[in-house]
Amino acid sequence: MLGDLLSGFVDKEQVTKDYITDALETIATENGLTSNDICFMIKPTNDKFDFKVYAVRVIDNKPGALIREVTVKEIVSPAD
Repeated sequence: MLGDLLSGFVDKEQVTKDYITDALETIATENGLTSNDICFMIKPTNDKFDFKVYAVRVIDNKPGALIREVTVKEIVSPAD
């Protein structure tokens, strides 16, 4: 009940978007890339839909070379 009440005050969609945007920007900057050069790929790892997130280099508008695995904690934690 409290969770439902609090969720009414938080725009979860915007918060999620902001976290993902910040993480993409951080990884792009670390690798000398632009927003056109990077994307996240989310891949299930088992039948329970546990997943891993990967930063991937975009080449010719298609996912290309793997940059690295990204943890969910890294996405939702503020950059240092």
